[in-house]
Amino acid sequence: MDRNTHIIVNCRDCGQIRMPVAGVTIRGCLDDDKWSYRFTCPDCDLPTVEDTSSARALDAVEIGVNLETWRYPIELDEKHDGPKLNLVDVLDLHRALNRPDWFETLTQVGKN
Repeated sequence: MDRNTHIIVNCRDCGQIRMPVAGVTIRGCLDDDKWSYRFTCPDCDLPTVEDTSSARALDAVEIGVNLETWRYPIELDEKHDGPKLNLVDVLDLHRALNRPDWFETLTQVGKN
């Protein structure tokens, strides 16, 4: 990889900027073939993630941009029995978490 090679990226605050390829990482989801890139903007110093097409992602990898692949958590495919969470459940949880002893109460569930 040539250290002088740059790639054009888009910062939400600063617009399009040129970045060295070493400062950008292409991310590809193996489950849905969605592609993005991440970098820290040298102008505003904010981390940024932007979507991109597979063709552009692969072009970037070809010129030396780091590639990172990932998958959705396997827990998304788990089957759960029982009722779905509803608004009353959420409100009960909110009330319980506002109590100062919420953690101790939680650790005692099922022990009695």
